[in-house]
Amino acid sequence: MALHSICHMGILLETVTGMHAENGLLSHGLCESNSVISDLKEHNYRTKQELDMCRILKGKLLADIKNSFDRINKKEVEAGEITIKLNNFAKNISDLQLQEEMMLQRSNEMGSQLAKLMRELDVSNTDIVTSLLDQDKLLKKKVVAIECEAEFFMADWYARDFESVTI
Repeated sequence: MALHSICHMGILLETVTGMHAENGLLSHGLCESNSVISDLKEHNYRTKQELDMCRILKGKLLADIKNSFDRINKKEVEAGEITIKLNNFAKNISDLQLQEEMMLQRSNEMGSQLAKLMRELDVSNTDIVTSLLDQDKLLKKKVVAIECEAEFFMADWYARDFESVTI
């Protein structure tokens, strides 16, 4: 029995040694697991912080994008307004050019009419001058005729007066 006991003791010792070794391995594994868990917790914490930073950056980027989009929309509205103003200005210029062309055409027509009137006036003035010269000649002839008649009348009157004095 002693051999049997020694056998059991050997088995028991082997079992205790094996368990002690397993316990050491488990303890070592547990330490490694705790170390890995600690590393994972730290990694998780850093990842959370990075995620929070990303969320903050995302918010800021979205705000910047929205502000940029709003500025672009505002610039597009301003550009549209400027385009409308430019189109109106171009239309006004076109209208003014049309008015200028019409005024130039009217001016040319008035110039032609004025030249025609000037020619007619020149003809009329020539006719008037000719008429006045003719009237002046006629008047001079009448004056001469009247003077002649007056001389004849005076001579006749002197002759009658002379006759009446001689009679």
